[in-house]
Amino acid sequence: MLFLTKVTGNVLILSFLLSMVSSFSVAASETEKHVADVTWDAISNNRGFVGVLHAEGHPIQLGTFLQWKLQIKDRDGKPMENVRIGVSGGMKGHRHGLPSQPIVKKHSAEGWYLVDGLKFSMAGKWQLNFVIQQGSVRDVLEIPIELNY
Repeated sequence: MLFLTKVTGNVLILSFLLSMVSSFSVAASETEKHVADVTWDAISNNRGFVGVLHAEGHPIQLGTFLQWKLQIKDRDGKPMENVRIGVSGGMKGHRHGLPSQPIVKKHSAEGWYLVDGLKFSMAGKWQLNFVIQQGSVRDVLEIPIELNY
């Protein structure tokens, strides 16, 4: 009987340790996913432009002003210089826009632009809309972002 109690105790301890390890693994993978999800790619609605949005600093902070980078390329992969870009967005599910009025300005060569003053007020599903214009060509780049905390 003592032997069975000892084995049962060891099995309980082993089960407990395994559950702790698996809980840690889930938490670690969620953290890694959150850290890894700091870049989004999208093709504009009329397929004229390709965009890469890169979050500056992570984890993404709610309620603070952010500076992110946006790279714009044409459909052949050539970086687009000197395009005009406007930004809007919000949470469709909550029927509200962004809590700030970010602006987009030229950042560096290779088609990179700075999205300055972006702010998220809560976790959930957001969408950023970048209106891109070069000469007479105008297109919209829609980037869905889901912030889970």
